[in-house]
Amino acid sequence: MRALAFVIALTFAPIHAAAAQISDADLADRVAAAVRGYVNFGIFDDISIEVENRAVTLTGRVTMPFKKNEIEAKVKQVDGLRSLTNRIEVLPVSIYDSELRQRLALAIYGHPAFRHYASMVTPPTSVSALRSIASQRPAGTSATSAATTA
Repeated sequence: MRALAFVIALTFAPIHAAAAQISDADLADRVAAAVRGYVNFGIFDDISIEVENRAVTLTGRVTMPFKKNEIEAKVKQVDGLRSLTNRIEVLPVSIYDSELRQRLALAIYGHPAFRHYASMVTPPTSVSALRSIASQRPAGTSATSAATTA
């Protein structure tokens, strides 16, 4: 029985050692793939990944509390992770916010220029990009003018 346990331990030892040797860039790619593969990830969800010495930090915002926990659980399954810090915030959960997000999605993906993205499971555009552009705009300009000039 001890011999069997020893053989099993030797069999899995190289796998663990290989996972420990993963670079931060490779680990970031694996974590990003795990987040992108999350089936409930939507256009109003925005996740950023930081990796330093195989310690992963997740930041950003999601629309529902369960998404924060499920994304964390999915990322924890990635090989090579030394530690995980989840700093994902949950956007306000109310009927008014849900209705606003639905109206925005219909306005964006109902527009002829973006209509072809509407059928995609995870479109390559994100509504959070407007937030990023708006936060970088010059003083005295609106988010709309910053988005149209960017």
